[in-house]
Amino acid sequence: MGRSVEQLVVLGSSLTALAVVRHCKSLRLPCAVVDSQEGPATHSNIPRVFVEKPADDEILSRLKEIASEAPTGLIADSDSWLRWIGQHRSILENSFSVVIHPTNDTLDKCLNKTGFLRWCAANDVRSPKIYEPSELDGLDLSQRPVIVRPEVTQHGRAVDIPKAEEISDRSALEDLLQSYDALGLTPTITESLLRPDTRQYSVGVARNSRGEVRALVAEKLRPSARQCSTGTYVVASPDPEVAAQCIRIAHELDLLGIAEIEMLQIDKRYLYAIEVNPRPWAQYALAWKSGFDFLTFVLDPDAYRQGEERRSGGRWLSFWEDLYAVWSRSEGMLKGGEISIAAYVRSVLGSNVFPYWSISDLGPWVHQLQSRH
Repeated sequence: MGRSVEQLVVLGSSLTALAVVRHCKSLRLPCAVVDSQEGPATHSNIPRVFVEKPADDEILSRLKEIASEAPTGLIADSDSWLRWIGQHRSILENSFSVVIHPTNDTLDKCLNKTGFLRWCAANDVRSPKIYEPSELDGLDLSQRPVIVRPEVTQHGRAVDIPKAEEISDRSALEDLLQSYDALGLTPTITESLLRPDTRQYSVGVARNSRGEVRALVAEKLRPSARQCSTGTYVVASPDPEVAAQCIRIAHELDLLGIAEIEMLQIDKRYLYAIEVNPRPWAQYALAWKSGFDFLTFVLDPDAYRQGEERRSGGRWLSFWEDLYAVWSRSEGMLKGGEISIAAYVRSVLGSNVFPYWSISDLGPWVHQLQSRH
């Protein structure tokens, strides 16, 4: 069986998209980026880039044009593009050889955080307790803090709402909920699982049309769990129990394509599913540079080389963002005593996967440097 596509289109131009197009280059798979705004991937020298007006008909027209050239796969880099695919799926499936994402039903389960947690409860997957608004009145937040986050991810939107925030004060909760209401957003409110020993896992999984699954377990070491923020230092960390739980979730959800499953572990034993991102993610390069060639696994399973998988050794670092996570005077890990200067220096020197830097594709790294001056 040969590869089912001869080229790939990435919807979006984020850091995730950049990781995907660099993976395509390593596979000698022609790749194009289509987006309605500029991002890190548009500074790459790898793909053909089309930055279009955001009108649906114009984007669809451009996609059809590209897909008519050769058998083409389609993959999205963000939740907003996944929702867009869901809206136009029938048109896209008629144009593309394969849309590398699960069905709309599965997307709906994954893209709504409250909906996903309810799915977990119904399928015996341990997850944080969801609080209905009526349950909050009698809750002693000082003893039982909660996590508040948008029900629908707001990445890419100019909204002044944290990705997630732990609340242990009644007035702070009321203020935050008022902010959600003013922005027309629905919050997902759950019990907080943040403890001094809470471990954060980012598990890359791929599930192909045969129902086979591969999984790379990585631990998000920075920022700390209390900062409730996107990973800046993520390390491949083999754990059979974490992998098995994520493989089970992939099967139960009927995932297709590439996804990230976020897990928390507390008390060194209890695993909790937090969310599933049914698409590549920011640290996607950690997977394919560790031999987990997820694109080949999905598009041409017979060509996948399982023997090249390396479950440890990969260390992904986003330098400038990590610098803030460690050294920030207001919330940095150094100030909180969660890391030493020596440990930080060792981790930086030992990192071997970087989101912007590539000797064969310097454009995104140069643009990042220029944007900081």
